[in-house]
Amino acid sequence: MGRKVTVIGTTKVGIGETEFDIDDKDYRKSEPKKLSIVGLEDYLENLDDFIVISPEYSFCPLLSRTYPVILTDWNLNSYIYLQQIRKFSVIFVDSVGYLGLRRISSKFVELPLFGIIADCKRFREVSQLEKKIDVVFLGNLNPGIHTRRNHILRKILLLPERYKIVIGGGLYDENLYPLVLASSKIVFNFSVRKEMNMRTFEALNSRSLLFLEDENVETWKYIRKWSEAIPYRSENVEELLIRYIEDDVARETVASAGFERIEAVQGVKLWNKILDTLSYAKAERIDREDPHLRVSSLRSLINLFFNCPQEFTEGNINYIENLGVEIAISVSEDKILKSSVFNDLSFLFFSSAFKAENVELRRKYVQNAIKYMNSALALNPKFSIYWYNLAYLLYSAGDNKGFLTASQQFLKSPLPREIDGFPNFFCPIIFSHYDYIKSYIDYVWIEHISDIERIRLEISKALISRIFVLLSNFSLENGDLKQAEDLAMEALKNFPEISDIYFLLGRIKFKKNEYKDSAKFYLKGYELNIFDFTKWGEIAMALALANMQDELKSFLNEIRFISKRIYFHNGGEFTMGNTKVRIKPVFEIFQDFGISIR
Repeated sequence: MGRKVTVIGTTKVGIGETEFDIDDKDYRKSEPKKLSIVGLEDYLENLDDFIVISPEYSFCPLLSRTYPVILTDWNLNSYIYLQQIRKFSVIFVDSVGYLGLRRISSKFVELPLFGIIADCKRFREVSQLEKKIDVVFLGNLNPGIHTRRNHILRKILLLPERYKIVIGGGLYDENLYPLVLASSKIVFNFSVRKEMNMRTFEALNSRSLLFLEDENVETWKYIRKWSEAIPYRSENVEELLIRYIEDDVARETVASAGFERIEAVQGVKLWNKILDTLSYAKAERIDREDPHLRVSSLRSLINLFFNCPQEFTEGNINYIENLGVEIAISVSEDKILKSSVFNDLSFLFFSSAFKAENVELRRKYVQNAIKYMNSALALNPKFSIYWYNLAYLLYSAGDNKGFLTASQQFLKSPLPREIDGFPNFFCPIIFSHYDYIKSYIDYVWIEHISDIERIRLEISKALISRIFVLLSNFSLENGDLKQAEDLAMEALKNFPEISDIYFLLGRIKFKKNEYKDSAKFYLKGYELNIFDFTKWGEIAMALALANMQDELKSFLNEIRFISKRIYFHNGGEFTMGNTKVRIKPVFEIFQDFGISIR
């Protein structure tokens, strides 16, 4: 008789429910059933057993009892899900997360979780395909998260021309992606958090040779170095890749051993460990009227809405707004908490404006966002995060005068002391797109959770730097090049590894006709983020006007060479003087390497 577990989480259709039927040999899952966010908490209240997966993105319901969760990207949206911990009965997390988070709560349980998320069976079914690609990496190239990985990918792209290299992103088809990995001799992997990530399971189940960073914390507990996968360091990755591309016997021996070994660390075995844990992790009662938990639930619902475009409907927006207003009325005596609700409703409408296709609707959402942010400031006018959020909102809306006023207010408002410690710490949604500074703020919460003063200082540094960049862009657009440069340099002092700041300084110096300095800043930005293709033309122009002929020749040769190995979304073409460079769309992989689409 199989064991069953119902999983609630984000799916391709939004928030959904999937039932897993597990026995000793295999497990089957039902097709995801879309759940309405309206009445979801009452629906789950009557569900006997369930587990929430990826609460970093999903709605964390507030029930009358605690429930189990699985953290997959525990370093993302951390300050949102950390506020939910009192709702959880047990929290499954990877080894790296366990080492960092166990000091917060005894609820954390260590497990190599991507072994249940990766569709291992699909990769094993195609593992006998002919290996036509020498080295492959397909994944996220965002430098806000992957600066270190992108640095190593550049080395791989520059391997000698005789090797067949594929680097890129945007292949999301669950049937086609396994075909590329299974057609590759070597799958390169670099786990940002040093956990046993999904690509580890995918590569090993493809019977491809896995290259993984030597310092990975979790994987080497389960997979043996050198005999089942290859550990590399930045300084020896090229040498090792060439050795194992050319030595067919050594490569296939290690890949086959990894293929056999990974079966012991995935699928039904992990599910049974989870179910065994749940059998003794009893639920506890929760006060559903707790105002802090109600606000944190609203925040997680808005976070779900932001991360799942499928949930974008007028009905859902109205539902969330009405819920927020109801909570705000119920906490009227607590100005700090009430203001945070208005702030979060402002983010709801701000993010909705980017999803709306209708111009009038977009304008309406922006006006609502400004209205709620002003309401938050009326209740808590010294809270600098609100001034920052208003500045970010108005800058995005093109309100220059309002943006400058809000920025000035932010820069003279100290970060408040209303953050009162875990688990009831107070931090509203911070307006941002996902980049280096956003990922840094998430890191700060995890790294310094027991040091509230340090959290305040680090968040302050991040937000000040963001405002400096926005003000620098504003000054550049309005012709004040000296101020634009001064502001960008201030931001750079706090974050010297952000490629966008170097590109910004390159543009400023270019406008000042200081072409040599412009070229130097552009090249530094390129070193940190070679995959920002839109900057390649600007770099070439700066080098040409600086008369840096050797550097220009080297740069053009490099991008011509590496562009033959890059496959990215829908591709693109760039013209730099007499030089045309084409980035291939990701689906050309199949044509270029003769991989049959089944």
